[in-house]
Amino acid sequence: MVLLYRGKQTNPMRQFFFGIVFLYGVGLSTYFASWGIRDMVALEKAVAVGAQHEEMRHRLNVSAEGNWFLLANLIAVTGALGTIGTLKKND
Repeated sequence: MVLLYRGKQTNPMRQFFFGIVFLYGVGLSTYFASWGIRDMVALEKAVAVGAQHEEMRHRLNVSAEGNWFLLANLIAVTGALGTIGTLKKND
């Protein structure tokens, strides 16, 4: 898979690597977003019922999943920028 950018050949191995990093980041973002939504719904139910222990557990889960979601987005952005950088580097 060799791509051409302004008539010059790019490094296919580097593009492949950053493409995999991008897909990995998008996959992780999707995974942690789905768990975050599930735990947020459970948190709202625990707050409505007044169950303090379950509420605390789901609050911790939602905050941790939010951090992992942001980290996964950073990985995806790194992959996207790395792919664009490999195209521009060969000018």
